[in-house]
Amino acid sequence: VTFNQVDNISRALESFVSQQVDFPVEVLVHDDCSSDGTREVVAEFAARYPNLVVPLLPNENQYSKGVNVLAKVRGLARGKYIALCEGDDFWSDPQKLSKQVAVLEAHPDVVMTGHKVIAVNASGEPQRYFKRLTLFGKRYHERNLTSDEMRSLEVVVPTCSRVIRNIPIELPPEAKQTMAGDAFLQVMLADHGSYKYLEN
Repeated sequence: VTFNQVDNISRALESFVSQQVDFPVEVLVHDDCSSDGTREVVAEFAARYPNLVVPLLPNENQYSKGVNVLAKVRGLARGKYIALCEGDDFWSDPQKLSKQVAVLEAHPDVVMTGHKVIAVNASGEPQRYFKRLTLFGKRYHERNLTSDEMRSLEVVVPTCSRVIRNIPIELPPEAKQTMAGDAFLQVMLADHGSYKYLEN
């Protein structure tokens, strides 16, 4: 999902179409009526990769209408697994999807996989490792999590690192009142398995 992220969207989309996989992939891109040129970049990638990139370009801003855009897009995904990434993030490893899908295939008790996340500046230079500040202090997501640990939200796995099983999940009404829809999703996924962290 993206909105007014023209400075980042090309890098994100390039990282998706560059994935080296031996299974079919679809890239669902929802632009929420950007006014800065993001929409045009999405349309350009869809034209270049018509069998890969699926543009979702509504005529009205959906977020302002109370639509949970991430949940809407997730509901349209047809694959066995879903990889999440927003328009201002990108994947640096072209083997990301193949590695994470392999783990999910091998471990039916795992519902979500993730990996290390690094924050970068506008030039792409690393700034810091992602850390989650909680009531318990700074904790890394860089470890396996049980279902109970996922549910506790002591650790929230960064959205852009997640590959999850495509399980139909209806987020509760409370999810519409928060910016942390990814946290709600993590809690609900915990009913279906654990989290596996990939070191490489």
